[in-house]
Amino acid sequence: MIDVVICNWNSGNSLQICLNSIIKFDKKNINRIIIVDNNSTDKSLHLKKIPSNVKIIKEKKNHGFGKACNIGAAHCKSDLIVFLNPDIEFIEPVFFKIQKTFEQKNLNRIGIVGIKLVDKNLNPVVSYARFPSLKLIFYKIIGLDRVFNKLAITSNYFETQKSLYVDQIIGALFCIKKKIFDELKGFDDRFFLYYEEVDLSFRLKKKGYNSYFLSDKKAIHYGGVSSRKLKISRDYFQILSRYIYIKKHFSYLEKKIHLLLLILIEPLSRFIYIFFNNKKKFSRDYFKVYLRLLR
Repeated sequence: MIDVVICNWNSGNSLQICLNSIIKFDKKNINRIIIVDNNSTDKSLHLKKIPSNVKIIKEKKNHGFGKACNIGAAHCKSDLIVFLNPDIEFIEPVFFKIQKTFEQKNLNRIGIVGIKLVDKNLNPVVSYARFPSLKLIFYKIIGLDRVFNKLAITSNYFETQKSLYVDQIIGALFCIKKKIFDELKGFDDRFFLYYEEVDLSFRLKKKGYNSYFLSDKKAIHYGGVSSRKLKISRDYFQILSRYIYIKKHFSYLEKKIHLLLLILIEPLSRFIYIFFNNKKKFSRDYFKVYLRLLR
C-alpha cells in the first residue's frame, strides 16, 4: 500500500480536483491521504465528501514545502510515500504500477519513482532533471539554456518515450520508500521552496540508491497553482534555495564562483531578459529580489 502526502497552500479548487482523481483511479491502492495545510487563507480546505482515510493537518504558519512534507510523513505507516502537489490531476491508475516497479528484482536499488507529467493538453512537461552542476547553473544564469535545450538542467524532459534511470524526479509527484526517507531524515527544511527534492535525490544517490522514471503512466501537472501567488517572492526562494544547495554540496571554489555569478552576472542577465521581453515594469522588483538576497 501507499500513503499520500499533499502539501497545500491556497491552492483553490485544485486540491479538490486532485483528491477526487486519486479516489477515482487509485482508491484501492491507497492506505492514507494526509493533507498538510500551510495556513491557507482561501477556501481550498472546504472539501466535499472527504473519505475516512483522509487526514487534514492544519498548521498555524506556512512552513514551506519540505517541512510540511516531513510533518505529513511522520503520520505515514505504509512502505511507500507519494509526495504530491495539489495541482496534480490523475487521468489513469498509476499507483499499482509504481508499487510493481519497486518490487521488481532487477530494480531493487530504486529509492524513488516518478511518472510522466503532462499539461492540460497532454503535452509533456518537466518530469525529471539532471543534478545541477556549476556549468549548468552558469548556462542558466546567462540564458544559454533557453537557446540550447541540451545545456539546460531539465534538457531531457521531452525524451519521455521510454522508462529510464534519472538523476532526480520532479517533486510535483515523487514516490519514495519510507525506510529510505527516514534513513535520510526527510527533506531538509532549510529549503522553504524549490530544490528540496533535488537535495533529497542527491543524498539518496550518495547512499547507493537510484531514481527511476516511468514513461508509460502519466498525470496532469497544471503547475504553479500555489507558487504563482507568491509573485516576486517565488524568484527569491528559487535563487535562495539554489544557493543553499550549492553551499551544501559544491566545493569551496565552486561556491565562490557561484557567489560571484550571483552578485555580478545574474542580476544583469535577468534585467536584459526582462527588458527585451517587454516586462520593464518588473525590472525594479527583480533588483529588489537580489538586494534581499544580498542582505
